[in-house]
Amino acid sequence: TDYVASEVDTEISHTEFVGVTPKDFIIVQRFIFDHLDRLEPYLAREPMVRIHVLSKNGDKRKSTLARNAAAAAATASPTVASPTLPQSEGAAAVAAKTAETGEITTTENLFTQLSYVMRQLGPPAAPVEPMQSKIIPTVAETGSGTGEDMFYEILRRDANRSTDAIAKKAIIYLGGVSREKRPVIYVIARRMQMQYLDMDAVLLHTLRLIEPMATKGFEVFFDLTQFGPANEVPIQWLRQLKRIIPEAIIGNVQAIYWYNVNSYFRKYAKQGNLSLPQRLAKRSVFPHSLSDLHEFLASPQADLPPGTVSLDSDSGINITPVSRVSRSNAPMPCMVKVTPEAVQITALRRQEVFGLSTYFNDVYHITEIADLQIAPVADQYFHGDTDADSSHKVRSALQRTASRNSEGERSTNSKGNKAEEQVVSIRFEGGSAPVMFTSPKAELLYKAIRSARSRYTSHASVATVQERVIRPADVPGTLLNVALLNCGAENATLRISAYRMLISVVATFNMDVGHELAFASDLCLPPNPLQFIFRICSRLSLSAPDMTLELLSEALLAFT
Repeated sequence: TDYVASEVDTEISHTEFVGVTPKDFIIVQRFIFDHLDRLEPYLAREPMVRIHVLSKNGDKRKSTLARNAAAAAATASPTVASPTLPQSEGAAAVAAKTAETGEITTTENLFTQLSYVMRQLGPPAAPVEPMQSKIIPTVAETGSGTGEDMFYEILRRDANRSTDAIAKKAIIYLGGVSREKRPVIYVIARRMQMQYLDMDAVLLHTLRLIEPMATKGFEVFFDLTQFGPANEVPIQWLRQLKRIIPEAIIGNVQAIYWYNVNSYFRKYAKQGNLSLPQRLAKRSVFPHSLSDLHEFLASPQADLPPGTVSLDSDSGINITPVSRVSRSNAPMPCMVKVTPEAVQITALRRQEVFGLSTYFNDVYHITEIADLQIAPVADQYFHGDTDADSSHKVRSALQRTASRNSEGERSTNSKGNKAEEQVVSIRFEGGSAPVMFTSPKAELLYKAIRSARSRYTSHASVATVQERVIRPADVPGTLLNVALLNCGAENATLRISAYRMLISVVATFNMDVGHELAFASDLCLPPNPLQFIFRICSRLSLSAPDMTLELLSEALLAFT
């Protein structure tokens, strides 16, 4: 093929400049690396022209390069001749022109040079992605696409990404079936510890979980037990999730169960301006106990966490009537259940969330109680309040509530004496203000919570294993007992490690065991080396008699 040099375009206004980004460079490198064999027939015919500008400082270097250029031109093949030099000039003309202009023009095989460059670069590296969110930017970039397009694009792109860590936390998982034989997806809100979660992995795990639901109906169960500040999912994340999930999957949701909705969840939904589509709101169900769940689910006790099930199954003390008093709201009649590990505050008046009414159930673990007090309804109880109007409102509410709660007692009191009303104040960890209750049974409520705290604390302290103090003299016997004990383990790797530990202990403490031990690679220790252990112990009983008592002491510790 003959090549003719094209004329230089002198009009700068028609020149187009195309920039190459690092991403484009990696794409080109990947293409050449994968198709280098197929490119060889085409690139081998292409010459690559190189022009070397000679240095003006040294004539000796110029003459040397000129001679090399002349030799190269004399031996060059006509098929790779320089397009800038006519072939009729020959070697002498090349040398003369080189000496005159100070430039050397050489031609090389393009495929050879490209192969050399690819060998220098090596395999193309994977593109380095930033550590920030990998899913949310994709959603923003594909803003013009539909939710279904974004849904399957994320699943396709992150098909090789593992979400096993999220699956092990059992935050969102597929449980059993409902009474209608539909699969149920469980969401355990209290396990959503935002401080320790990768929300991109959570989103990907959620999308993979609901992907099979595109062709069949399913139900969703939200366990909101003990929902608190640590479980607040970012509102932006929820909006992105709503945007990504296809309408076909949302339309297949046949029922949504909201279990143990509490006051903090209502506050979270209100501050985030969260709402349910009308279709999902009509399908929402608010069960209040395990007996209610059995009407809708086939096996709720098997699918729900043990902590949720124990709230109903554990025996406790139910205290009523009780009124919960706050600064901003009217007194709320409720029932307080004190179990060995939790305090449940169940409202007896419906409250709204998502525009739907239900009974709230605030659950606090017994360890969350930071302070517990009981005091009479008196001005001195609110002495620390700086807002006089607020104090007056709270006192008035307490007095009205106390009057209503003790009405029955006054009617039955033949002497007409009014029992002094008391208020129970509970301050929970992370709460800015205490939760206050008034009840004619305030003393019983206070004693029940105090007894539960005491029993839980004493039980926890007894259950803890006391740390053993190891003296320096106990170290040889302890290590020797560990090594000999694990020499008979079922795991082969553990047996070899114990054998090597035995060698180290014997060498460190100068114990004489004869020639029973040998340090070598690729050792094989049988699963039941009783004879070997017997010989080691026999040697030690003769060479180190003090080890016998220490070994027996360590062995007896296992039975205490």
